[in-house]
Amino acid sequence: MSFFERVRLFFSSESKQEQQEDPLLYRVVLLLEVAMFDDEFDNREKALIVHLLETKYGLNREEIEALLTLADEKRAQSHDIFAHTSRINDWLSLEDRADLMKEIWQVIFADDKLTPQEDHLARRLRTLLRLDHQHWAQAKQDAREAGS
Repeated sequence: MSFFERVRLFFSSESKQEQQEDPLLYRVVLLLEVAMFDDEFDNREKALIVHLLETKYGLNREEIEALLTLADEKRAQSHDIFAHTSRINDWLSLEDRADLMKEIWQVIFADDKLTPQEDHLARRLRTLLRLDHQHWAQAKQDAREAGS
């Protein structure tokens, strides 16, 4: 079943539980949480998330908008980052979680500033995603290089 079909099913309430178990949805929930952490969803942050969804996951604009809407609803329902990261840890390998951390750093760096609060959030996510310092630091460095 394609992602778009799963989104359609979600909005028609036919398979809500199945849709809510999608690892990509939880990745995007975390990316939105990071992007909105400073109470601003900068256009550069949104553009970066859209770009990641297009290039890494092959989604089209319609699928991306549906996913962003769904992820934002899920994020608004529960600000419990632990619950989201717990599910991600169940689904993703260490390498995939490190890749997610790189995406998180890219979102943090998208507005060209790193606040102490964002740095604290990234450190908290390191622990919640069960990453060692080496993977976390490499993700940060890779994100900086990707943004250059």
